[in-house]
Order: sequence, then C-alpha cells, then structure tokens
Amino acid sequence: MRGKASLLCLLVLFSFVVGVASAKYFDNSSQINSTDPEISISNDYLIAYVETSESGGGVGTFTLKTKNGYDLLYTSRDHNAWSSYLTVQVDNKNYTTGIIAGYGNPISMSQYVEQYPMIIDDSIITKWRLPENMVVIQKLSLVGEACEFNLTIINEGDQDRNVKVRYLFDYQVRDQDGAPIILWRNGEREILKYETEYSGDEINFDYWLTRDYLDSTYTLQGKHIIRGFGATPPDEIIFAN
Repeated sequence: MRGKASLLCLLVLFSFVVGVASAKYFDNSSQINSTDPEISISNDYLIAYVETSESGGGVGTFTLKTKNGYDLLYTSRDHNAWSSYLTVQVDNKNYTTGIIAGYGNPISMSQYVEQYPMIIDDSIITKWRLPENMVVIQKLSLVGEACEFNLTIINEGDQDRNVKVRYLFDYQVRDQDGAPIILWRNGEREILKYETEYSGDEINFDYWLTRDYLDSTYTLQGKHIIRGFGATPPDEIIFAN
C-alpha cells in the first residue's frame, strides 16, 4: 500500500432503511464482462473509468481525470481504477467494491455482480445482487464539468433492512498526491490541515474543493457539491489520511 503524506481521502456516508420492493433495472440477457479491464465515458472536460474485472481491483471501482490527461483521482492517468470505491452495509454486514482490506472484514461485491459495468445512455451502470436479495445499482454520468454518482438500492427480499452507503474518493490532483482540502463556509475559505469529521448539522457548507497546489500560477481543482444541484446531503463526511 502506498504511503500518503497529507489529506487524500474523502469518505461520504449515507444511512437509511430500505423497505421491501420489487423492480427490474436490466434485462439480464444483456450481461457482459468486458475483456478490457476498464470501460470509460468522456465529454469535453472529463474521462471516467470503471473497473470491469475483480482481478483489476474490484468490479465497479472507479477513477477520474481531465480530458487533457490530468489526474483527479489516484491512478487515473494509468486508467487503473482500484483505490476509489463503494461500500454498502446491510444490517451491519459490509460489502465493498474495493480491494479487501481494513476494518470490519468487508466482503467483495465482485462475486455478486448481476450486471457487469456497461455503457447505457452515456452513463456507466453496474448492478449487484447481495445475499440479502438487495439490488445495488451504481450509475456514473458526466454532466458538464462534473461527474455525478447515482446509487439505487432496491430491497427485493421479504423484510426491511438497515442500510448504510459509503463512497471513498482517493484524490490525486494533477501530480499532487497530497492535494489540499479547502472548505467554503459562508463565503470564507477554510483550509483543512488535519483529519476532520463532520456529521449532521456540522455539514453546513455548500461545497468544498481540492486543487493541485494551494497557491500557484496555474491550478487544477475539483469542486464537490454538498447541497444544491440535486445533490443528496450525506449524513457524515470524513476527510482522512
């Protein structure tokens, strides 16, 4: 595992109860497993990659870079999507699309893929069916200068489930694998220098950004919407090393 010298990761947590439901999102006959480790979508600003192979880091992991080749997430320049990933917790059992490591003994979601990543209407969509008969659908779309993450969870079982969802974004902005985190609160800039956790009413900022260097003539930066533009505010945000 590579060393990290500064604030690099963002963990975004959502918590909710999923009632019993029934729905279909895909025709299962259309399942594919690409022979290329990643598939990608692009527009005039960004390129997003999603991993299609368990051996490559986990089906559904992702990375992101600018159209002219600058990193926004780690290893995007090599199209190697493995260090930014999704974790779904169902009744205190953790399932993850990422490499199996860390606390909680997470279970790989790759073994539960029902629809391998494929491009549908200019989005990359992946579908899993977890043992509890929970259907998880991840959709990545590029909307102008933004990458939108949309997650749908459908309970096709016979009982209600407590569900938590966490996205981990592993930032590397341009060549800066230690990109500074800048929070904007009431029009004022706040630079985070330590691991910081926000929850509930503490998430009172509309957006934050990360950039290649704090002060330089030319900067590359990513803006992350917390409220507005259809974004769902999370229950918890952790900026971590």
